[in-house]
Amino acid sequence: MFALIEGLPESVFEPLSLNDIMHRHLDIISSFYCIHKLLAAGLLHQNGYTFTDNGDHIVCEYEGQVLRFDFEKSGEIIRTSNICLNHI
Repeated sequence: MFALIEGLPESVFEPLSLNDIMHRHLDIISSFYCIHKLLAAGLLHQNGYTFTDNGDHIVCEYEGQVLRFDFEKSGEIIRTSNICLNHI
């Protein structure tokens, strides 16, 4: 099944800012059970950002900003322990 939706503003297709990605990540992990690390990487990739994954954290540097997601293992689950957006 397909649906055709017309008349959407171009802003729907624009990449999210790092600030918006941070807030979207927090909204999703507080509302749904998901793999936090995969969500963070997916949001960054989907919006065209390059990032590094160093095991315990994912870091994205873009236009003077650094978005860092830290992760911790809790039993069998790897969850977000901290998110930080800084200007450099």
